Formats: sequence, structure tokens, C-alpha cells
Amino acid sequence: TPICRALRMNSKAALCELSNPFMHLSRNTRKPLHFILFATVFFLCRILWIPILVRQLYDQNIQLHDPIQIVLLSFYGLNLFWFHKIVRILITGGKSEKKEQ
Repeated sequence: TPICRALRMNSKAALCELSNPFMHLSRNTRKPLHFILFATVFFLCRILWIPILVRQLYDQNIQLHDPIQIVLLSFYGLNLFWFHKIVRILITGGKSEKKEQ
């Protein structure tokens, strides 16, 4: 849409993908520092950045029930799910918690 072009939404949305190289680095090296770096970039680029995008669109009269906003908010919900898993890995050190019987 013209508003999205004027706000440069494609460029801004591309920043969400900045965490991917750090995820692959972390997965390939298995170093805790790389995972912490990934978690930090994921938080900044996906958990903090997406609400800013939603607000910028909303300020341009693109309501929350607009398809663009619905997709963006759905993507945000998915990222919250993944961030919950990332935080759990940070807390447990990646060890699975099995209940003893």
C-alpha cells in the first residue's frame, strides 16, 4: 500500500530477520555466548521492534483489524511463543526438565 511504502515498511520488516544469522551461528557452534547473542538480537529485532511497526501503521490510520496488522500481530504472537522457548533454554541451560516418577 502507499502508506507502507511511505513508511518504508519492507525495509523495517526486514530487520526482523536480523536474528537469523545469529540463530544459525548458535546452532552450528553450540557455544553459550553465541546463544545469548542470538537471544539478545531476537529480543531487540522481534519482541521490541514489531510493536513499534504496529504502532507506526496504527498512527497512519491502519486499524488493528486491517489484514496487514492482523498478519503482523499474528507474526508477533508466534515470536512471543519462540521467545518463551528461548528464555526457557537460557534458564535451564538447554537441559530438558524431566519429571521424576
